[in-house]
Formats: sequence, C-alpha cells, structure tokens
Amino acid sequence: MFDKISLKRNLITGWFCHLVSMAVGFYLMRYVLLVIGDDNYGLWVFINSIAAYSGLMYLGFGETICRYIAKYNTLEDDDRMNKAVNVVMVVYCFMGFAILLGAGLFAWQAPNIIDLGELTHQEVATAIMLIGISMTIGMITSVFGGVLAGTQRMDLIKLTTASAFIIRLSLTYLLLSKETPIVTLSFIFLMVTIFEQSIIIYLAFKNLPSLRIGLKYWDTEIFKECAGFSGFAFLDVISHRLIHATDVIIIGLYFPKNVIVPYYIASRLCSFCIQPIKQIGYVVMPRASQFSTKGDFQGLKGLVKKGVGLSILLVCSAFIGSWFFAGNFVDLWMKKGYEESHVLLLILLGAHVLVIPVDILKHILYGMGIIRFIAFLGMAEAIVNLILSIILLHYYQLIGVALGTVIPVIVFEFIILTPYALKKIEFPPIEFIKTVVFPQFLPLVALFVYCLVIENYYPGDKKVIGLALITFGGMAIVGITWLANHKLVRLLVKA
Repeated sequence: MFDKISLKRNLITGWFCHLVSMAVGFYLMRYVLLVIGDDNYGLWVFINSIAAYSGLMYLGFGETICRYIAKYNTLEDDDRMNKAVNVVMVVYCFMGFAILLGAGLFAWQAPNIIDLGELTHQEVATAIMLIGISMTIGMITSVFGGVLAGTQRMDLIKLTTASAFIIRLSLTYLLLSKETPIVTLSFIFLMVTIFEQSIIIYLAFKNLPSLRIGLKYWDTEIFKECAGFSGFAFLDVISHRLIHATDVIIIGLYFPKNVIVPYYIASRLCSFCIQPIKQIGYVVMPRASQFSTKGDFQGLKGLVKKGVGLSILLVCSAFIGSWFFAGNFVDLWMKKGYEESHVLLLILLGAHVLVIPVDILKHILYGMGIIRFIAFLGMAEAIVNLILSIILLHYYQLIGVALGTVIPVIVFEFIILTPYALKKIEFPPIEFIKTVVFPQFLPLVALFVYCLVIENYYPGDKKVIGLALITFGGMAIVGITWLANHKLVRLLVKA
C-alpha cells in the first residue's frame, strides 16, 4: 500500500539525486564542449535530438505500465499484474528491433541529413549505431522501471540514475579526447545504460517478489485493455516529443551546427530547473490511481492541493532566480559569451510556469484513466508549436523558435486544459485559486524582494560561491515565508 511516507521519500530522494545529477551534468556539458568544440558538440546534440524520437516507440505503454501496476497492486491481483508487465515487455521487444532498424537507416543517410564537418561517415555511423543499441536496451528493460514506479519506489530509480551519472562522468573524464569524440561518447552511453538497467532489473524483482516474466503470461484481453489506454497516451507522447525535441532539430536544419549551442544551453538549464519539479507528477500518478480505484475524490483534491501548489511555488521561484542571476551563471559555467542563452532561458522557463502545474494535473488524470481529451489536445498543441516555430524562426531566429513553444502553451494548457482537469477532479476553480494558487503568493513576493536587494551586493568577480550563497539564501527565504504563511492560514481557519 502507498502512504504519505512513500510520497515524501520519493520526492526527497528524487530531489537529492537530481542535485547530484545536475552538478554532474553542468560539469559534464561544459567539459565535453571545451574538449570537442562547438561544431562536434552541435553534431552530438543533433544526433541525440534525433535519437530522442525513439521515445515515440514506447507507444504510450510507459504510462500504462505504471498505472496498471499501481491499480492491480492496490487490488492485490498478482496474476493480472504479471500479465500486464509481460504484455508491455513483448511490445517493447518489437519496438526495440524497430529502433535498431531506424538507427541503421539514420547511420546510412547521415551525410545527406547534416554536415559531418571534420568527422568521417564511419565515425558518425558507428556512434549512431551505438546509441541505437543503447536505446534498444533501455526500451526493453524500461518495463522494470515501470514496476518500481507503479509500486511507489521512484527513490530506487533515482538513486540508480544518479549513480549512473557519476559513472558517466568518470568514464568521460578518463576516455574522452579530440580523436573519435562522438564514438567515445556513444560507447560511454552504452556502458552506462547496461549498468543502470541491470540494477533496475535487480531492484524490481527484489521489491516485488511476486513479479514473473514468461510467455505464459501473455494475455490478449490484458493487451487490449492496456492498448486502449496506451493508444491515447502515445498521442500525448508524440505531442510531447514534437514540442520539446523538435526545436533543436529545426535550428540544426536551418542554421550552422554551432548555432544550436546557445539554444541548447538554455534548454538544458531549463531542464535542470524543471526536472525535480516534474517528479511530483510521476510520484502522485500511482497514488491518484489508488484514489480513483476507491472513488476517493477528497484524496484526489488533496493531491492537487499539495502537488500543484508545490509545483507553482518551485517553478515560479526558479523563474525569479533565473531572471536575476541566470545570465551570471551562464558566464561562469561556459566561460565564454552565450548572452542569448539567458533570454532564451527566460522565455522557455516562463512557459513552464504554466506547463508544470498543468502537468501535475495531467498525471492525476492519467492515474484516473482519463487520457483521450489530453491526447488530442496535446497533438493540436504540438502541430501549432511546429508551425509557429518554423514561421517565427525566419523573423526572430532562436527567440522565434522559443516563442513558437510558449504561445501554444498559454492557449492549450492554461486556458483549455486547466479548467477541464479541475472539472474532472471535482475541484471548483475559485476554491483552486484560494487553496492552491494564493498561498504561494507571499513566499514568491519575499523571494522577488530578496533577489532585488541582493542583486546590488553580488560580488564583482562573480565567483561561484557567491551564486551558491545567494541560491541557498533564496531557498531559506521561500521556505521560512511559506511555513509562516501556512501557519497563519491555519490559525485564521481555526479562528
């Protein structure tokens, strides 16, 4: 059974591991860029952006396995749970084979798709195939990650991922050189994938002793049940990929490879900021499935108050901090001029101020089995995003691509999806504003005033220690103000 302790454990562990991964990622990105140069790094980013589309091959079954593991675990139905796991694993095996075929085609046609620069076709083709093998292994074994997520052990997944990041850092530092850089990075990626997935498989069987793998567990009825949910989840996955992975590809097709780098820096910084917040959605989804199975709408409303409220506080805090200090951080991080990255970051992060809270609502709806409307709406948003990005690219270059992402977010996610989600959860909008949005206002105002004041005292030499102290100070201001505000509201309610 799931409890409050598991929710807190998953969130705290996830955030700690994210800090580790973020620290490694910051150093790794800068180190790799300095060693292999802008052109080779731009090519590496482009290849990985193409590889990211392998996520489409999950066909929406990632959300499915998490939901049905949580559902059948709640009902204590081990037989149907094992059938769901094995059905998804068979699908993933076929999709993994398709990924290998796609990687082979991409490797063969690479010179016709993008300028390879100083690298040979053989080097790039080898790198692409190594990435393809990594993606295949990751896909087939990801069902075991779904098992851990569905049983509310996201903490184990995050600890394993953080360990994999550290190993990747060590291997990159030891092996990377200017000779065959893309092949070396791809080989490291493959080795780390094998390590990470091996640990996940072991933990899944240890955490769920009743888990069984075998063809005898194939069940056509379970497949149809899972496929019905997965079909719409797949549409949502497609829209997500179009929205978040297409930008770099569009830039790579219209501009030289080195132009990708400023946008990618902004995109990575945005990702570092929002990933720990998005974990809230993955944590609450299995619990939402549990509440939905029992018909407990009060429990669902409690998830909204805690999950969405916390996401609003965190993402707005990240935006305020980035507004004042992200430009300084980029200068310290990359040691060279990427001034445009700060503006791009604010545009992308500004969009996520709306996206992240809605994303928590979406995961609660997933747990309730509501996905059809979300899928079609997401697809419409992705199409508009793609068209706008291409149009605005010609007028505003990189900023135009970022704006092409922001405008559809405001229309589809904030204006349309939010009221729909609240209606399904039976949460009146006025009550939502009073109990979820409004309590975050005072801490955010305190953080804004703090940043406004402290900006004048930021050290002229712009040392990392200065930014670190400012960050911890901001976190303390938000935490203390939130707790004081929370206590005050409770006292007023009692009065």
